[in-house]
Amino acid sequence: MDLNRFSKQVLAMQNRFSTLLQGTEPIKGLTPQLSSTFVMEMGWALEELQVAQEELQQKNMGLAEALEASVHERKRYEDLFYLAPEPYLITTLEGTIQQANRAAAELLGIPEQFIVGKPLSLYIREEDRQCFRSELIRRQERDCFHEWEIGLTCRDGRSLDVACITRINRDRTNKAVSIHWVLRDLTERKRIALLQQSPINSSEQRTIFLENRPLLSYHLGELIPLPQGTLWYVVQGLVKLTTLNHQGQEILMGLIGPGVPFGTELTSLPIYEASAFSHVELISFTHTEVAASHDLTQVLFTGMISRLHQTEALLALSGERQLATRLYQLLHILKQEVGTPIDEGICLNIRLTHEELAMACCTTRVTITRLLKQLQDEKRITFNEKRQIILLENSNLLKPRNL
Repeated sequence: MDLNRFSKQVLAMQNRFSTLLQGTEPIKGLTPQLSSTFVMEMGWALEELQVAQEELQQKNMGLAEALEASVHERKRYEDLFYLAPEPYLITTLEGTIQQANRAAAELLGIPEQFIVGKPLSLYIREEDRQCFRSELIRRQERDCFHEWEIGLTCRDGRSLDVACITRINRDRTNKAVSIHWVLRDLTERKRIALLQQSPINSSEQRTIFLENRPLLSYHLGELIPLPQGTLWYVVQGLVKLTTLNHQGQEILMGLIGPGVPFGTELTSLPIYEASAFSHVELISFTHTEVAASHDLTQVLFTGMISRLHQTEALLALSGERQLATRLYQLLHILKQEVGTPIDEGICLNIRLTHEELAMACCTTRVTITRLLKQLQDEKRITFNEKRQIILLENSNLLKPRNL
């Protein structure tokens, strides 16, 4: 019923009835007594219509409030769905994704706006797809709430083992209409189990570290994210760690090479940045993995000892008053970290700008340029075609000459 239209009709009847009451002559065709009776009954009927109109208005207001409350309730549950930490999916009976929360999109490596309409089977490992389809049909025939495992291949190339719990959504006639999914990543749990199976010796530690673990690459100059609770482990390349002083100038905190861990948990500095100082390949470990494996802890501890030695050397360098000695000590540190023997001497396999050397020595670029030129004139260093520094054979950098 259109309540507005009904209200207008009742108002029009009231107006006509008021006009009728104002008339002084009896209604044509009726005796005065019948006219009076007719008017009285019309008044009663009109009052009943007014009461019905008011009741309808109250019910309509109640329905509007209930509708508004249901909209807010629906929005609240949608927010809970999308912000839930566990990956949730809603698919058709054939497995086409209809809805997915943020965690599911992150798990599959797809932006939320592009995940709807994609077949879930597209992300199932090829060897698991037949089993996936069979299990999907079986669960539609009979509701099952126990977990089952499948392998996923994400868009970014990661391979994951996940546990699934499904629930068939049915209509009033008990006909299956959609499937609700809860996914749980088992990759970390399986890695921990692998680390706990047998002790790691030096010959097999690298293989175990890299097995089923994504290897992330960063190019020269790229910033490396530092998420909480994660330890990075350098497989290849060199990572530069820096902070800022009160004047906003960069301070070198370390050069991290292969076999050395780094992350926010290994520093107390409020401003801390990691960047690729060459082409870098990294793997990551969570705190749970480290805590679960004594052997892994020992391996990381070995890398941390190496980093501690470098940190002490950098501290000793910063305490030197003579700028020339600072530069010589820095080149000696770089010789140990990235030096490669060649016919002429030791080549530092990274290209260092004068600005970067000045930052490490807490001086100016002009001073570094002058000192490098003097070392080159004294035949203690030279540069190759890539502008990498070569420490010439028989040069003793720790015994500076008078400049």
